[in-house]
Amino acid sequence: MDIQDKIDKRIGNQFWKMRDKDGRNKIFETPEALLSIINEYFEWVDNNPFEKAEQKKGNTIIPKENNLTDEQFKKITNPIINIPSKRPYEFGELCVFMGVNSKYFNDFEDGLKGKTDDISKDFSDIITYTRDKIHSSIVMGGLLGTVNPMIASRIAGLKDRQDITSNDNELPVINISFQSKPDTE
Repeated sequence: MDIQDKIDKRIGNQFWKMRDKDGRNKIFETPEALLSIINEYFEWVDNNPFEKAEQKKGNTIIPKENNLTDEQFKKITNPIINIPSKRPYEFGELCVFMGVNSKYFNDFEDGLKGKTDDISKDFSDIITYTRDKIHSSIVMGGLLGTVNPMIASRIAGLKDRQDITSNDNELPVINISFQSKPDTE
């Protein structure tokens, strides 16, 4: 085997001139395509509420003379029913719906920063609209009780900051030192 057989034949070739395009295909070709799939997600969420199991409230009338077993009596007096509950919009769920992960979406958004062309501005406006709508859905769900208020506030990044101890002054540092007693025995 001579030296020519060991040289990689790809080195110095001109294959790159034969390619049709640079890079891979874009997931979102146009702002309109992105907006379309986002609106499709919002529509899907609105049309697919959660089913929440709850005990039926109110009185159940049972005839005096009945031949019900304990199990049947329990089902009639304490029925569990499924109540449709509005599903909040959620960023991670949107990404799964679009077939991308949140890192891809965030990187896509970061890549738009500083660009001034119309397409980049349109993409940026759509992403801002989407984040605002998701944020609003979570906050309103927390206010109306369809989403756990504590979880909603954490997801939305809301914080309750109240200084009730120091009146905005720096707290004093207190040093405490302990000494052991000598043994007197």
